[in-house]
Amino acid sequence: MAKSQGKGSVHKDIILYFILVLAIAAIPILYFQFIQ
Repeated sequence: MAKSQGKGSVHKDIILYFILVLAIAAIPILYFQFIQ
């Protein structure tokens, strides 16, 4: 039970981390496109 719950938690954390990284990467790209 703990292993299954932990696995799901890690998977969710990876998705949240991936979204966070995409957002951080997209901010300067959108910013520079807006400037140009």
